Amino acid sequence: MEMPENFPPGFVVGEVAESLNQHHSDLRIGLSTNHVTYHKALKASLNCVHGIPSRVLLPTTNPVRRVHLRKMGLENVASLNGPTASPSRRICVIRTPRNLDPEDSPRPLSPNRRPLLEKKFLDEDTSLQRDHYNL
Repeated sequence: MEMPENFPPGFVVGEVAESLNQHHSDLRIGLSTNHVTYHKALKASLNCVHGIPSRVLLPTTNPVRRVHLRKMGLENVASLNGPTASPSRRICVIRTPRNLDPEDSPRPLSPNRRPLLEKKFLDEDTSLQRDHYNL
């Protein structure tokens, strides 16, 4: 089932640029000037990345597609957690519609413990001799 997505061009180019910076930061493009048209800049970029088989994962914005993917995921969970599934193949749902219980979160520090922690942090922070101008 083909469900096309609609994205702003700047968003797509931005995601591609971020991926290229992370995974292919060694690539370089030669341009005649630093003031070029979109067409020339994109054409030079496409020529540079033409042989790279990497892909970019864009978020799903189509609500029909989201519903379809959610339905597929729930069917997969049901089949893996079904009565015929082996105990080693059972999985847990990551997201839950309810709030987490308070005991699932760490307790905050007591009021008399906070100043001790702050003092320890400040003592450790000032003990380091940093000169930001040394290269």
